[in-house]
Amino acid sequence: MFGEGRHPHIERLYDTKLAPFLSQSANHFWQKRLWYFKQGLYYQGGMVRALGLLQLCSLILKRVFWSVDSTCLLTSLFALC
Repeated sequence: MFGEGRHPHIERLYDTKLAPFLSQSANHFWQKRLWYFKQGLYYQGGMVRALGLLQLCSLILKRVFWSVDSTCLLTSLFALC
């Protein structure tokens, strides 16, 4: 559940394994927010922005390195001719 941030049967898991050990206020809090674990806990709130920024940075770096690799390859090929 916490490794992937989601679980297909969160209601059953929550009712049988987690809820009996939570305080009343914690139980009330999570009862309203079980849908977090259906969509993915890590894609909620500020974390979704951080993950989006990380994906954007990796995409930019990938394109920059691909561009540099392509330029170096072309330079090497022209040097052989």
